[in-house]
Amino acid sequence: MLPFTDNASVPSKTAVVSFQAGSDGYSFVTEGTSVCHVASIALERFNSDWWKGPRPTPETVLYVSLVGHDHRYRVTVERVRALNSSSRLLPTATVLNP
Repeated sequence: MLPFTDNASVPSKTAVVSFQAGSDGYSFVTEGTSVCHVASIALERFNSDWWKGPRPTPETVLYVSLVGHDHRYRVTVERVRALNSSSRLLPTATVLNP
């Protein structure tokens, strides 16, 4: 499992971060040490000039899935941004079991 907030003692893991826009799904594969870390990396990509798809809004739900694992985390863009701007990181992602 991947911790929700950054933990330097946890090795990086590959994850898929995805979101829905209308009836279409969009994904980005990255790696990081926490759910917040991989979601932050994906948000940077989803909001970059390189990304040609739709931009996630603050209310958009991001789904973070570890490659090779059944657990899936759900967190809003607004929460990821708040965690990035806050020194107080609270575990608020929801673990989803398929």
